[in-house]
Parts: sequence; structure tokens; C-alpha cells
Amino acid sequence: MKTLVALLTLLSLSHRVDAQAYCALRDPNRQIFELFPQADSFRSIVRTIGEATRQDVAERLPFTLHFNELGRHTVYVAQKEGQTLGLVHVRSEASRWGLVEVAWAFDLDLRVHGFLFQRCRDRSKPLFELSEVRSRVNGKNFAELEELLEPDGMALRAEALPLPERGLALGTALVRNGLKTIATTESAWADDIWQLRAESVARRANATIREVVALRRLYGPEVREALTSAIGPNGSGVVRAESRGWELLDERKAWVGRLLVTRWQHSPYDLELYWVSDEHGTLTAVEVQGAWPDPDLRLAIESNVGANLGAHFECAGSVELLVHEVLLTLERPAPESPAR
Repeated sequence: MKTLVALLTLLSLSHRVDAQAYCALRDPNRQIFELFPQADSFRSIVRTIGEATRQDVAERLPFTLHFNELGRHTVYVAQKEGQTLGLVHVRSEASRWGLVEVAWAFDLDLRVHGFLFQRCRDRSKPLFELSEVRSRVNGKNFAELEELLEPDGMALRAEALPLPERGLALGTALVRNGLKTIATTESAWADDIWQLRAESVARRANATIREVVALRRLYGPEVREALTSAIGPNGSGVVRAESRGWELLDERKAWVGRLLVTRWQHSPYDLELYWVSDEHGTLTAVEVQGAWPDPDLRLAIESNVGANLGAHFECAGSVELLVHEVLLTLERPAPESPAR
């Protein structure tokens, strides 16, 4: 009887250890600083992964999360002097040698910054410490990682990673795991990522900013009327349903400007742009999520830094219309208090 009780207890403990694999880092104080050596602190954001996230992942990949992977999970935010360096998210993947747990480090564009195995019994694991293997994974975003797999997601493409035959199974599990981790992070932590990106952009533009407070509603009646009058019915290419805005406050909680994120669709471009203005409505910075598609477009947009509604737009080109809409939106937010 005692033997049976001991066995059941051992099985129960084993189940809890496996369940923990889906939740958090085992040793965050060591692992986060290994992935981000320049960090001096970190914080955690816990969210519940449910069926909606599982469906989101299934829509993007030919595989999705196992039901055991649902529940409460943690993403860690690595910081240096209060500025976000990146995110750490650990997830598990089935392999021929049992569960593999990978701790992924991402920048705020969700490009791979690095990875480490938290748990792995595969004998080919040392191969993944080689720089030539890591260099094929680090720096990649979702689409670029996806290119490493066959269309069915069950195997690596030929020569995707410089691995011998014995390392291909673990290589496949690693890439699948990375894709699921990015897709899950984008789905379940979407609002958190928006906020972290906004804070980073705002503080790069103005080091005095201490609070970045999301607006509940961006386009009130006054804004819509002004945009219709100035831009016209065809719009500027801004997808207004996807725009977001923030109020910017300094350490005295004095208002010092606003930040606007717009998705701009103008063939052949589809960009997310971050715009910062000061308290006078003057554009002080603009950034693109990811990389600029070409230097001429970057120059055309960035040359408007310093513009305000008093500027005279001599033509109605695509960039001029875009900037005019942005300035109108930054100048006339919806008449509601910021969401705290």
C-alpha cells in the first residue's frame, strides 16, 4: 500500500512539473540575464491562453497549441534603466525524446534575439550551440522562420539549417516551437506589446516622458469631421479601425504630447508607423515597425519631422495626405480622459 501511495505521489509531482513547462521559466533570475546580458531588471506579465488564442495560432500555422498548453502563462520583459530590451517566453514542444522546452528571447518586433533549451534530452542538442546554426535562427521574424519549414510544417526544408541527419528532428521541433511562441505572444499579449512598443518609441523621442497612457477612443466626432473635410472621402490610406493613441506625460504628470500608431496601406506598402508630437502639435519623431521598405520612402516621411498644422502642404501626394491626417488626429483627440 505504501508503495502504491508513493507511486501515485511521484506521478502527481511529475504531472505538476510537466504542467509547469507550459507556464514559466524555471530560473528567471539566471535565464533572462543570460538571454539579455545588458539587462538590469525584469518584470512579468501573466495572461490566460484560451481557445481564442489556440484558434489564432491554427489560422497562421498548419499546427496549433495542444489543449495542455492552455491556461495561465508568463511573458517576461527584460529592461535596462527602465527601458524595454525585449521579451522572454518559454514554451514546450513534443519531440522523439520527450518534451523540449525552449526559452525564446524576442525584440519588440518579435524577431528572435536568442534562445536556450530549458529542457532537452535530445543527444543532438550540442549542435544548436554552434554559431552557424544559431545565426540561421537569430534575427528572424515569423515569416522568415516559417520559410525554414516545409509547407505542412512537419519537417525542415532542405539546407534550412546546417545540421547533420541526427539533428534534423530537434531542428524541426525548435522552429515549430519558435513559430508557435511568436503567434501565441502576438495573440495573448497583443495589448501589452502595443503598450511596450509605444513606451519605447515615446521615450526615444523624449527622454523626459514617464507615463504613456492609452486613449480609450481616438476618433471622436470632431476628429472625424476634420478628417473628412481635409482629407476627403477617399482617405489617405490610413486604416483608422487599427489606429491607436496615447497621451504622453512627464515626471510631473504634465502633458507633453501624444503618440499615434497608424497602419498605412498604399500600394505597394503596408506599414505600421509610430508618430510622436509635442504639446504644440509639432511632429517630433516617426518610426516604422520593422524595417523601412526603401530609403526614398523613409526620407519622404521623415522629412516631415518638425511639421505641424500650420505647415503648408503644396500638393496632395500620398505622403502629404498621410502626414496631414496624422497631424489632424494628433491635434484633435477624442474628448475623453485617458484610460489609466
